[in-house]
Amino acid sequence: PKLALLDALDRYRDWPIVIDEGLHPNIVGSIELVSGPRELVRLPEGVLLQLRHAVSIGSPGYTAYEYRYDPQQGPPDSEREHTLFSPVALDSVRQRAWRSAGATPRSERRIYITRPKGSVRPFVGGDRVEQFFASQGFEVVDTSGMNAREQVQLFSTARCIAGQSGAGMTNLVFAPSG
Repeated sequence: PKLALLDALDRYRDWPIVIDEGLHPNIVGSIELVSGPRELVRLPEGVLLQLRHAVSIGSPGYTAYEYRYDPQQGPPDSEREHTLFSPVALDSVRQRAWRSAGATPRSERRIYITRPKGSVRPFVGGDRVEQFFASQGFEVVDTSGMNAREQVQLFSTARCIAGQSGAGMTNLVFAPSG
């Protein structure tokens, strides 16, 4: 969302994006989908880059699973408002990704996101859960072998998405509203 908002400012529209050379290909693909015609500079680990001007775009919504706190005093009395995303920014990302991926949004598919077989985070009883969702008319999908464009195209047609928490669920952003 931050990159999409940055693109709305003419001043920064043609600035290149510097990314870690070691990023997962799907992360790079997602950046390419929403960054438009910008140059992506892949910076190898340990290489310094000298810049005269830069805009830093950090993680748009990471929140630790649990805040760390003193067990004797209990959790802090605070809200996690910093993890909320702007609906305008998310819609901008969604629209841009749909255009870049050649997606035609329509709410028709029911998708159950599964984890890859042999995952380091296995889901005990996952086969039975998959069978249940399949019996209810859901397509069982493993997104781990899909590139970013394929994921945008698939989820742009979703009417209902179910699955375990994990990276595959970030594709919710590409589903039509409602």
